[in-house]
Amino acid sequence: MKKVQKLWAELSAKVQESTELSEEVKVDLSLIDDVQRISDTTVQLDNRFANVYSEFYKQWQKTVTLGRDLEESYIEMNDYLEFYNEVERDVTRISEKVGQQARELGIDPMSIKGIKEMLKAYENMEDNAIQAKQRLGDVERVIKVL
Repeated sequence: MKKVQKLWAELSAKVQESTELSEEVKVDLSLIDDVQRISDTTVQLDNRFANVYSEFYKQWQKTVTLGRDLEESYIEMNDYLEFYNEVERDVTRISEKVGQQARELGIDPMSIKGIKEMLKAYENMEDNAIQAKQRLGDVERVIKVL
């Protein structure tokens, strides 16, 4: 009977060991499933991240280019405004002289060749200068941010 009990104990231990191995294999298989699921998700996220980053980088490059272009345009506009101030002084000075001499001669200053064109061009410049001055501060702030 002791032999039977001993044999039974050994068989029970082997069955228990077999069951334990089986549970480990289940755990390993479950872990492999988890790894595969996480791997698939990671690959999908990597692909999406690559696309999002590519678009982000493209927009950043456009912004940098736009910033440079805006800064160049800002400098050019300031140059234009300085030139406009010179033209304004010249137009004012010449208009006063022409008006004075035309009155002395008794003629309409607007009948003098080139006066209408000069005044029309000056008015257009003045409109553009007013609009540019209104926007320069905003543009300057944008340039500083970029």
